[in-house]
Parts: sequence; structure tokens; C-alpha cells
Amino acid sequence: MSSSLRALRKVDEGEFDLSKAHHVRLISLIRTQIAHPTGDGEIIKQATNGNLTKLKECLENGSCIDEVGDSGRINALMMAIHKGHNEMVKYLLDQGADMHYINHSPYCDTALHWAAYYKNPQACKMLLERGALGDIPNYSGVTPLDDARNHCKQCEALIQEYLECSLVARKRIEKFREMLLKNPSLDVEIIVTNL
Repeated sequence: MSSSLRALRKVDEGEFDLSKAHHVRLISLIRTQIAHPTGDGEIIKQATNGNLTKLKECLENGSCIDEVGDSGRINALMMAIHKGHNEMVKYLLDQGADMHYINHSPYCDTALHWAAYYKNPQACKMLLERGALGDIPNYSGVTPLDDARNHCKQCEALIQEYLECSLVARKRIEKFREMLLKNPSLDVEIIVTNL
């Protein structure tokens, strides 16, 4: 991995309103992201055209799967989602494309925002199955769930289902922590069966 891929993204706080909680959250999320390189645009072009064979060739020839274009506003995964090239979406995810990438302002969207906005429930499901977060607000404060409510009822149902499962899981984890704090000598196996 090149040193440019290991560098964390820099944030120009002047682009954000620090009085808005979702802007502060976005800044903290963006600061943890790897700065993806800007390439020659060929991988994004192939994602736009839906040419999986040529996209694979680009990757074999050293293109970065997460290269960004249009001043950081798009990547190959987002374009494949937008164009409905779901076989390519699956391939990119299987190859480790960064599904948590937050594109540059003025949007600050994730791939899941794109799946919901561009009415792509198949991509939405693939992202959620791999752990995409449905409650990250973009620059305007819109979450992927909000985008889905406005654009795609199938995506809305999927995201809502995954958020509810996540909530249940978080509650179980919290209950587990409380049980351990109250009784640190308890056997973990006994605790887990009582959740």
C-alpha cells in the first residue's frame, strides 16, 4: 500500500457549520478516513459504463479500487450503484472497496446514501449485509434512511430493518456489559445464554 493511501483525510472546517451536530459528527468521521488517491479516472469510467472486464483490467494494472474523481465527489462504487451495475457493485465490495467513504462537500454522502437516492435496493442490501451504517447524516443532515423514505420504499424497508436489528444488538451488548459490571466473576457462557 502506498504512503498516500495511509494518510488520513484532511478536513477544511471552514466548509462546515460547527453549530450543527451532524456537521461535527461528519468532521470526526471524515478525519478517520484514509485519503484516497485521485487517479486517471479510468476505473470510474468503467464503473459508469458497466464494463466489469475493463474495470478488472484497471485493477490488475495497478489502479486503486478507491480512487476518487470529480474533486472527491465520486468513486467507482458510487458510480456502479448510481448506474445500477449491481454485478460490479458486488465485485467492488468483494474486492474491498471502501463502502464507508464519505464524499467531499457539499454532499458528504456514503455509498448507502447513493443506493437509497438512486433507488437501488439490491445495492442497498449488499451494503447493509456488509455493515453499512444507515444513520450517518450527510452535509444537509439527511441520512440514508431519509433518502430512502423520499426515493425508494424498498430501500427504506431494508435500512429500517437493519437499523432495528442494530438497535436490538446494541441493547443486548449493553445488557451484557451491565451484567459483567455487576458480577465480574460470572462465566461469560452463562451470561450469553441469559440474553
